[in-house]
Amino acid sequence: MLALVVTGAVAPGIARLRLRTDGHALVPSDAPAVRVDDAVRREFGIRDPLVVLVHARHPDGIANPRTLRLVDELTRSFAVLPGLDSASVRSVATERGDRFHSGSLQRRRLLDPLPERPDEIETFARSGCSRAP
Repeated sequence: MLALVVTGAVAPGIARLRLRTDGHALVPSDAPAVRVDDAVRREFGIRDPLVVLVHARHPDGIANPRTLRLVDELTRSFAVLPGLDSASVRSVATERGDRFHSGSLQRRRLLDPLPERPDEIETFARSGCSRAP
């Protein structure tokens, strides 16, 4: 009964709960260091980096169609998220390779077209992008 009463008492506040995972959550917002940091970020357009790791369990690392498709889909999804600068989204799916679009000097992305066949996967793997350093 006590648990029910406590749950009912805190339920309205849970909807307004905001989780902050940045370092600024640990320091008062009016601290001098925070004010300087905010000014520098505004002046130079600096944003906190966000890293998403795709850990492939495949023996060939990410050099398999399923994982490459996932990386490509995630990259495209992140690029359209509100509040995220699409130009700052980077992955193997956004990197340019040494191949060019037909009739132009514009380089193709490493995953353009998305490697599906074994020979395409091999070419991608030889590019040096399929293994961690």
